[in-house]
Amino acid sequence: MSVSVPHLTSDPAYPQTVRKVQVGCGPHALLEGWCNTDIRAFSGVDHVMDATEPWPFTGLTHVFGEHFIEHLEIDDAIEFLVHAGTSLAPGGRIRLSTPNLAWVMAAHLTHGEADVDERIQNTIALNRGFHGWGHRFLWTAEMLTGVMASLGYEQVELYDYGHSRDSELARLERHGNYSVLDSLPSVIIAEGVRGSTAISHNPSISAWIDHEFLRHVRSGH
Repeated sequence: MSVSVPHLTSDPAYPQTVRKVQVGCGPHALLEGWCNTDIRAFSGVDHVMDATEPWPFTGLTHVFGEHFIEHLEIDDAIEFLVHAGTSLAPGGRIRLSTPNLAWVMAAHLTHGEADVDERIQNTIALNRGFHGWGHRFLWTAEMLTGVMASLGYEQVELYDYGHSRDSELARLERHGNYSVLDSLPSVIIAEGVRGSTAISHNPSISAWIDHEFLRHVRSGH
């Protein structure tokens, strides 16, 4: 359930005046000039909300989430993408930054020359990538951009750390330790634009995800 921060909702024009929203900001990644949101009322958070439920904002120009979407179950991630897109004005842009599953695999398990002790340690590191810090689903670039496009986002593109063709979205990332291994970035950074048509659920994609993944998770496999 969404809960609003009292000092913001006391403004009768709020939330219609908000144009840029950061989701999952936590207490340490606040952005000046943005509405910083989180599901918990950390100090400095402007608005407390569950980003997988309908948003109170409309006509947004930008949405940004860094190291956020991997904390959601995949079906909740789709809900987030739909609600974020619905809140964007046509031409509005979303930017997501999330750990890259392909990099995690390459960094920890594909080194054939590693000795037994190193492979054991890498096994632990790989599992940290799956379960550490509350991660629920790790994405690849193909999966994230494909899902975004299937929901109706246009101009879905990948970017390097801190780079964007939109000046409002450049140099936003705050998490460090970005690296590239065998052309694989450790973090996927994807942007998409809301076009003239609405962002909405894609029943075919939802059915595929349910059949290939969620039904197995629910059954404990």
